[in-house]
Amino acid sequence: MRTAEEEDVDLIVFATRGRTGLDHLIFGSVAEKVVRLAKCPVLIVTGKRLNAEIEPIHPEKGELAMSEKEMKSPEEKSEKKKAYQEKIEAQLKEWGAKIDELKAKADKSKAELKMKYERQIEDLRARQKVVQQKLWEFKESGGEAWEELKTGVEKSFNELKDALDRTILKFKEKQGEMAEKVSRKREAYVQKIETQLKEWGAKIDLLKAKAEKSKIDAKIAYFKQIEELKSKQESVKRKLRELKESGDEAWEDVKEGVEDALGEMKKALRQAVSRFKEK
Repeated sequence: MRTAEEEDVDLIVFATRGRTGLDHLIFGSVAEKVVRLAKCPVLIVTGKRLNAEIEPIHPEKGELAMSEKEMKSPEEKSEKKKAYQEKIEAQLKEWGAKIDELKAKADKSKAELKMKYERQIEDLRARQKVVQQKLWEFKESGGEAWEELKTGVEKSFNELKDALDRTILKFKEKQGEMAEKVSRKREAYVQKIETQLKEWGAKIDLLKAKAEKSKIDAKIAYFKQIEELKSKQESVKRKLRELKESGDEAWEDVKEGVEDALGEMKKALRQAVSRFKEK
């Protein structure tokens, strides 16, 4: 059946021994499964029994004896099939969770990466459905047919595994690149703010020196403004420490707090410098 599907054949011609019995009134179990599951027409050719009784065939010297697989009872085969099915279902469930995790990460990515990630995830979903379809056919099969269908399950199963491994590796590589990029960006931002704080600190020290030389009545007002500037400066430093300690994903949110504190300090410093000039 697999060969017929791959080669896109028009007809399967199948010879059968014409076994008798309740389960096989017309033809044998293998032929029965082919007729039931094949996607193209099937022609069954049966042989007539020439004698009323058929002598049992025993393998002669040099001929192949019955394989271990053929010697297994139907119950043993059924148990083997069930165990294999449960193993595949458990693995599919685990991989499905990994695909969902990749989807969640893709949703948090920027637009240009998000589209690329979503295409990879769609490919994984499609492969996942192929395995599920093959597994469904495997569940519905019986007798000797399930051993044949097992090959198709394993092929699609391994293709999904390879695709999932490649996608996870690409995600890790991209995350590593993005983490390094974010780290450099954050470091540059921190250096920029620290340089600005150092420059404003020098201005505050200059204002303090001027306040020291002022008359008593103005001196008190100047020192009050300087204390306010010092307080706002400490607020910026505290926010900056939080930003340094934050993770790569959270630092953009913490950055907003730094910008707010920086804006307040800048405004207060500009007002203080203007008042000192007026005096």
